[in-house]
Amino acid sequence: MHISPLIMAVRILDATYPKDQNPENWRTISGAKVHLDGNGDIDGGAGGKFTGESFTGKSSKAENYSASASYGTQTVPQNSVEGVLPKKKSSLRQAAKVFTEAETVGLSSLSKASDYCRNLVQYAKDNNVTSVKVSRLKKPLKEKEIIARIAGGDETQGSCASLALAYIANKCGLDVLDFRGGESQQMFSDLFNLVRIGRFSGVEEVKGLTSLSDFESLSGFLANLEMNKEYFFSTGAHAAIVKRTKRGFCYLELQSPDKRDNGWKCRGSDPRSITNALLWRFGCRPERPGFSVMFSVDSCKNSKEFEHITQYFNTNAESQQKGANGSVK
Repeated sequence: MHISPLIMAVRILDATYPKDQNPENWRTISGAKVHLDGNGDIDGGAGGKFTGESFTGKSSKAENYSASASYGTQTVPQNSVEGVLPKKKSSLRQAAKVFTEAETVGLSSLSKASDYCRNLVQYAKDNNVTSVKVSRLKKPLKEKEIIARIAGGDETQGSCASLALAYIANKCGLDVLDFRGGESQQMFSDLFNLVRIGRFSGVEEVKGLTSLSDFESLSGFLANLEMNKEYFFSTGAHAAIVKRTKRGFCYLELQSPDKRDNGWKCRGSDPRSITNALLWRFGCRPERPGFSVMFSVDSCKNSKEFEHITQYFNTNAESQQKGANGSVK
């Protein structure tokens, strides 16, 4: 069942507020009790979160609220919240704004986006990469559930990078699939575009990889990643999610037609074993690893810019190019 941002704004804020026994100072709005001050403005109740700074900052004026928000390629009509709330109940209007923005996937405008994000969106337009609307998952998925829903035999020319990004998107609570192929796959296979994503606002890029120009130094670096922290990693001819566990360096396989083969592959902590993985799975040339890109998976949860670009690899379920005829690429 879908609950509108407005109803969410008043329902989930019902916890504590100093007991006021005067019934004239309480009102019920959309199922939640709110407290009115002497001027008739909402100053508390509904969970104790209407406390000035929590939602209204230094001002609780209704003009701070923008009733139009972009959802991918669609726009919420201006009357979605406007007119529903009395103008005097500015605190409640601000609360509705907070939850509307929380529901929004991506940026409502590129005016404040970084150059990296704007350039990537321009790339999509210039190369006719279409947008597929992205929604939030109804509930968080476990890691195994994410792998099961996005992995499969790759029938495109090679969707390793966009698949890894789809994994991140699902970790961020977004309902995203991949295996679109075509211009979308080419867009996210472009090394410069991956560099751009790593430099999005909010995304934590791992810097200094350009100095790791030989297998010994790169393998040693991968053997000593922060424990259990996941990263997007691209080098050679492949991209994957990687991490270090008690089993050493691991990468996430998502392109096998045999679902039993998809999941984490761990190669230990010996740099020689990691080098073999770089040669065999990441397609590095024997002479040297090549240019590498790495950024934190968890940091993408803090990036509206990352959310925004997921529409360019998101794929309708019936359009996924994956199956028994696909292969690891």
